Amino acid sequence: MKLSLSRRRGGSISELAAIGRGKRDTLKGMHLEDFVRLGGVTPFVLPLELAPGDILIPTCMHAAAAFILNYGLKTPGLFRVPGNPTTTYALYDYYQKQFEENSNEPVVQTISLARLPSHIRYNVHDVTHLLKKLLHCLPGGLLGSPAVFQALYNIHSFVFPDPSLGGHISDKVKPRMIALALASTNLHFRISLICAVFGLLRAVSLTSDFEMEPRLRDPHEPFTATKEVALSIIFGPLLLGDKSD
Repeated sequence: MKLSLSRRRGGSISELAAIGRGKRDTLKGMHLEDFVRLGGVTPFVLPLELAPGDILIPTCMHAAAAFILNYGLKTPGLFRVPGNPTTTYALYDYYQKQFEENSNEPVVQTISLARLPSHIRYNVHDVTHLLKKLLHCLPGGLLGSPAVFQALYNIHSFVFPDPSLGGHISDKVKPRMIALALASTNLHFRISLICAVFGLLRAVSLTSDFEMEPRLRDPHEPFTATKEVALSIIFGPLLLGDKSD
C-alpha cells in the first residue's frame, strides 16, 4: 500500500471531525495508553497469512475491526462510503460513556470481551466510520510519530539495498526494514494497533482482488470493491492524526 498524507479526500477527515460536533467528545486527544487502561484490550485475530503474532488492541477498536473483518470485506465501497453521522456518534458515545465510568478505577490492563452494542442499529459503513473516528482521536494518529512515517515512506519509495542485487533480495530486505522501523516505537500496544490496521486493510485489498477476477471476464459487471489506492488516500491522513488543532 502506498504511504501518503494526501488530502485529496480531505472531506473524509472533515466528516470525522463533524461527528458529534457540539456534543461532548472526551475521547478526542486520548492517548493510546488510556484507551488500554480504561477500556481493556482484546486479541485481534487476523487470517493466518496476515498475522504477525499475537495482537492485543483496545477493545473498542477491536469491536469495530473484527466486525469489518468478519462481515464487511465484500461490502461495496468499504471505507469509502461514509456512515450515518447520528449512528456513528451513538456507537462512539457508547464507548465514551464506558470510559467515563471507568475513569476513577485503578490503572489496570484487562482482557475484555469486544462486541458492538446490541441496542443500536448499524451497518458496515457506520462501523468503518467508527473505526476511523477512533483512530482520528489518537494524538499522533495511528503511527504516533513523524519519524516512523518518514522511515516507512523512505523504505517504500526507495529500492533497498541496491538495484544491482536484484528484486529477490530487496523483497526480503524491505519487510525486515519495515519491522525495524515499527520496532522503534517504544509502545507495544502501538505496534499491535499498527499491525491490526494494516492487516485489516490488506485483507480488504486481497478480497477486492479475489472479487475482481470473475468480473474481468465480464466487462459489463460493475466492480465497486475498495482498492489499495483508495485505501491509501482514505487512511493516509489518519497515519499522523489531526493536524488541524
